[in-house]
Amino acid sequence: MLRVVQEHGDIVRLSFGPVPVHFLWHPDGVRRVTVDNHRNYSKKAPGHSTLRRLIGDGLITSDGELWRNQRRIIQPAFKKERLQPLAPSMAKAAREMIDRWQGDADVDIAVEMTHVSLRIACETLLGASLENMEEFASAAGVACADISDQITSPTRLPLWVPTPQNRAFNAALRVIDATVARTIEKPARGDDMLSLLLEAEMEPKQLRDELVTMLLAGHETTAGTLMWTLWLLAKHPDIRARVEEEIDRGGSDLLERVIKESLRLWPIVWNVARHVEEDDEVLGCRVPKGTVLCLTPYISHRNPAFWPEPDVFDPDRFLPENEKDRPRGAYIPFLAGPRACIGAGLAMLETIVVLTEVMSRFRLDMATGCETEPIFRFTIRPSGPLLMRPTPRDRS
Repeated sequence: MLRVVQEHGDIVRLSFGPVPVHFLWHPDGVRRVTVDNHRNYSKKAPGHSTLRRLIGDGLITSDGELWRNQRRIIQPAFKKERLQPLAPSMAKAAREMIDRWQGDADVDIAVEMTHVSLRIACETLLGASLENMEEFASAAGVACADISDQITSPTRLPLWVPTPQNRAFNAALRVIDATVARTIEKPARGDDMLSLLLEAEMEPKQLRDELVTMLLAGHETTAGTLMWTLWLLAKHPDIRARVEEEIDRGGSDLLERVIKESLRLWPIVWNVARHVEEDDEVLGCRVPKGTVLCLTPYISHRNPAFWPEPDVFDPDRFLPENEKDRPRGAYIPFLAGPRACIGAGLAMLETIVVLTEVMSRFRLDMATGCETEPIFRFTIRPSGPLLMRPTPRDRS
């Protein structure tokens, strides 16, 4: 698809079944859809209805007045001044993870980053760890992977048909729902998102949907950023060495640029579909009512007009002097406009903190024989175990 778009312009119309789909990758088009006329592009696209089977009408899938109300309630939990005090608990979770590592044994970084991100999501959003963390993590993994299959498989049977795959998904969903129900019954800490939602006195189903959305979306996307950043650094040891030197000095500027470049190359949510409510014109192209339009960060981030040598890993793209003339819509790992990801600041803080802890103690290289590559599902996931060998660093 990337080659097709690159060869045929900044907005391309393709046919996938009966509904035409428009893909765009130019910053001006991104601004039209996410800012100037964002109300015309709703979450009624086919993938969202499938995603609702897992997260219901949470912030990611809700629209209109419901979305505006939920965003207003949740926004205070993600204010900048409330995020920095969370760093110590993030660092503690990362240290307890790497304390288990041995210098002579490979670790599956995909699994490790998923578990630590889930723990951090629980502690920062709910104010407590889950008693059944391993069971919940396993259920979340099954459910998220299966939702990807449901979205992409045109022949998938309805969930009420008792196929092995459907039974596994429904069992995972029961674990998720039971865990969230038990969490809601516990006393709130008072300064986390759960407390804000409880104070809003929302309906039980809506409360469930928001918590499942934040837990699953929050840990899945951050885990992806962590694993692909470590993967890229293992493939670029010269840049990794510079990051290690910076961490040893107590800095994080280069590390932040590395994370941004990782998100440019491998934006975890790589494609976002929107339903066109009324006829519109985008980049001089008529976009008819009832069709689907896709914002595709993976493609936008490889537009050579704004990203020279777009496939090259180069964190210095994000030096201030290199960013100043770049249109904002050229870089959209968290989308843009009113519906930009509410947790972007939290995700960036967590990624910096966890990588700082990991890289101060260990140097991670790809395990012998590990040939895992990114694959495109609902998010960008590894094609198999992401095995890496942690070597203790000598900082003397």
